[in-house]
Amino acid sequence: VCAWSAGIFIDSRVLLPAFALLVGAAITLILTILLWQERRSRLIICLFLCLLLGAWRYSTVSLANDPLALSTSIGTSVTIHGTVSEEPKLYGKNHLLSLSDISISRDKGAVWQDAHGQLTVQAPGTEIEDPYGANYGNVVELQGKLLAPLPHSAPNVLANMLFPRIHVIANVGNPLLATLYSWRITLSNIIEQSLPQPAAALLAAILLGLHTPALHPLSPIFSETGTVHLFVSSGFKVTLLAGLVANSTKWLYSNKIEQGKLLPAQKRGGWRRWLST
Repeated sequence: VCAWSAGIFIDSRVLLPAFALLVGAAITLILTILLWQERRSRLIICLFLCLLLGAWRYSTVSLANDPLALSTSIGTSVTIHGTVSEEPKLYGKNHLLSLSDISISRDKGAVWQDAHGQLTVQAPGTEIEDPYGANYGNVVELQGKLLAPLPHSAPNVLANMLFPRIHVIANVGNPLLATLYSWRITLSNIIEQSLPQPAAALLAAILLGLHTPALHPLSPIFSETGTVHLFVSSGFKVTLLAGLVANSTKWLYSNKIEQGKLLPAQKRGGWRRWLST
């Protein structure tokens, strides 16, 4: 793991050709097989192999010197086709869209070419689901100026667009994800209608992982007290969910065990227990 991570770090500083790294890894693999009987040489060569493979992996996914990267068009006005790949997020008094599968035109749609990397788009509005705007799964056309990525953006986000003209063309999203997102918004609206703020915002964050503007004043308090894991996605929440599911499906097999209808060998498995799992 250390050698693999070192390869990633070295290649992030001095970007080497992916093909050359792959050839070097292949030669090193052959040496590893030939010198397998020599314990010390085998260990050193295996470490060097992991270093080369880590560097090769970084080189294949890095967009630093990619001529088709979105970052090469920063500062210019362009037309973009892309797919909203995630549920919109609230960003200050606006909502933030994440776009992937991007095509770009620098001459108002006459010529199109693929562009690598993801794009964030700041659009007006304080609602996560905009019935008249772009949502998850929509294919959109944007017209605007490409800007540098927002602070703390993911490495694959190479540009940002501020308040562009947005036109929804089609919908190609996963229908299951779209349904889940819609249910989450519906449940959040029910909570907000049933409880006062900021209690409603806190409950929506704990149960649904949905961060609304009313939650922002409470965030520093939870950070200072070390309890921020209550309303962010974490293993703690997955554990609670697994416990709830396990307890609520115990009736599938617990009654028969208590009544003594199962043999000792049957208590270890059976389709009922697998269904609960």
